[in-house]
Amino acid sequence: MTRCITGITRNPASALEATAAFGSFAPAPFNGTTDGLSLKVSSRIGTNPDNTKCAGHNNAVGLRLYFDATSRQARFGTTIGSPNPVPTTLTPNPLTITVGATGTLAATLSPTPTTASTLSASSANTGVATVPASVAFAAGQTNVPVPVTAVSVGNALITVSLNGGSATSTVQVTPQPPTVTSLSPGTLTITQGGSGTLTVTISAAQTTNTVVSLNSTAPGIAFVPSSVMVPAGQTSAPITVSANTPGTAQITASLNGSSVTSLVTVTPAQPTVVSLLPPTNPVTLGATTTLTVTISAAQPTDTTVAVSATPAGIVSVPATVTVPAGQTSAPVPVGTQALGTAMVTASLNSSSAEAAVQVTPRAPALVSLLPSPLTVVVNATGTLTVTLNAAQSTNTTASLSVDNSNVLQIPASVTFPSGQTHASFTVTGVAVGNAAVTATLNATTMTTQTAQVHVIPPPPTVVSLLPNPLAIQQGATGGFTLTINAAQVADTVIPVLQAPGSVTVPAGQTSVTFPVTVLTPGNATVTASLNSTSASATVQVTPPPTVVTGLTPSTVTVPKGTPGVLHVAVSPASTEPQTVSLTSSNTAVATVPATVPIPAGALGADFP
Repeated sequence: MTRCITGITRNPASALEATAAFGSFAPAPFNGTTDGLSLKVSSRIGTNPDNTKCAGHNNAVGLRLYFDATSRQARFGTTIGSPNPVPTTLTPNPLTITVGATGTLAATLSPTPTTASTLSASSANTGVATVPASVAFAAGQTNVPVPVTAVSVGNALITVSLNGGSATSTVQVTPQPPTVTSLSPGTLTITQGGSGTLTVTISAAQTTNTVVSLNSTAPGIAFVPSSVMVPAGQTSAPITVSANTPGTAQITASLNGSSVTSLVTVTPAQPTVVSLLPPTNPVTLGATTTLTVTISAAQPTDTTVAVSATPAGIVSVPATVTVPAGQTSAPVPVGTQALGTAMVTASLNSSSAEAAVQVTPRAPALVSLLPSPLTVVVNATGTLTVTLNAAQSTNTTASLSVDNSNVLQIPASVTFPSGQTHASFTVTGVAVGNAAVTATLNATTMTTQTAQVHVIPPPPTVVSLLPNPLAIQQGATGGFTLTINAAQVADTVIPVLQAPGSVTVPAGQTSVTFPVTVLTPGNATVTASLNSTSASATVQVTPPPTVVTGLTPSTVTVPKGTPGVLHVAVSPASTEPQTVSLTSSNTAVATVPATVPIPAGALGADFP
């Protein structure tokens, strides 16, 4: 019979001794002899009552059963192999590490391995975390470290296995914590009492606000807040540094074990502008004046003071002036550009002083009357411009005169608006000739300017080309009359499209007649063009009429009662059918039809 082992108990005092418990079985009678009885049982050990294989039979490598006939007791001995170790846990679960870092999982083995071996390891997502394919362990080692390398943000399931058993743990890979990468500028100089700005930059933009710790080695010299916040999604933030007293201080920004520094130097308070004198300064346009700038204290080196003038365009000043070392003042040259009042400002280290410069006009005088000469067409206008030496604060009027009013008309005067140096007026050509225009200004002194004006005829233009149409019979000659708008002082050559190519209107005349010779029947357009004007006329050429040119033979003799044939010739051939009338001077002798038709294109026809 067979029975399953129901339990094995090791003897802690002896690694080689164990007690096995079997399922119960009914006693079996043996003979009463004292002979020993030994029974050998197969390595299968036994089966369950339903004949299924006993569990864990692979762990038993030998079994010996014998019967002691003397003591009448059944005894057995077993040789049992211990169970194979398997991983029971993989901790911690989860394991959290940052990208690029490494961590360790601990695999627990049970039962304690009796021999050295290797543990298989794998990652379900090697793009997130990796482990070695196998990890060795020694005999008696129940805790096996499994190294884990973080690759990218995410989760990866790590599995270790041995002897058909396995354990898992989740590795959570998180982003690397931000670090400070720079604090710029590396050196910063601030004037005492002022402030400057440093910029801290972190390694990567974060999804939440990042607080960076700040520290100053000398807050009494350069003070910064205890921290600065880099907003979510950004990589930098400004830091305000307050300059308290002269000296140097190192500013440190720290984050997650990283730090950067910047050296801040606080310099003594700088000189300031005390005054710009005189406060008001009138100056004539075209002249120059000088202001004096004064600073708070003499300096060991030259001091540069910025200078500006507003509004622009009234006075000119240098961009800077220099107060020499050991001195407290410097001159500021001022030039004039236009009438008005400008404020000149001297600036230094956030301080400034102002002075007003009033630019007044010079005594007015005429300096030009242009253009000279000016050419104007009869009945047209032109423009002359008179110029003052300087713009005035009020309107200025100059009188005008012309020496030949029959040639040119002008206004009596022209006015310069206040602040302007130019004034223009219109002249009108009346007749061909020359005239002199004079502008006169009576001010502190009287000044005049003169310009010459030439009045010329208007430029010629084509007025007409007549008759239109011009009908001419082929082979004949006709004529056109070409008319221009005004007589010119010189001959006027006018291009003509079609023959003759050009015609000339003699000086002092307004028209010319030129011949037209036609060649073939049809229509042609003749166009005369001049100065963007033109006139056209149509030439209608008609063919000559068809006429009788002969009657042959001139003499014909036929017997009485017998018809004869004559031939009438015409020229030129007509494009249309023609009819020639016939008559007989003596119908008693000979008769002819009243007409004979000439077909189109024919030069004659026969008739009886």
